[in-house]
Amino acid sequence: MNNIELRNYKEFAMLYNKMVSECFKRCITTFNERSLSGDEHECVNECVNKMVNLNHRVMSVFMEIGPPADKEMGMGGSAASLPTR
Repeated sequence: MNNIELRNYKEFAMLYNKMVSECFKRCITTFNERSLSGDEHECVNECVNKMVNLNHRVMSVFMEIGPPADKEMGMGGSAASLPTR
């Protein structure tokens, strides 16, 4: 695994762990049952969907704004310059 793949994996793991932690805190209300209640299940689904949609929006804005900003700062800024797998 090269450095870029490792960094991407670490970022994904951090995002996943944050999502699980946030949705758990918001939605899980009791440990009396082995499985989620209907309300907990609905809350978790809504929470995860909201987090995934937010991440998609942030990434699309980043992909739009990031390369020109990188170029302006002298950092290249071209997706074409990124190594492929």
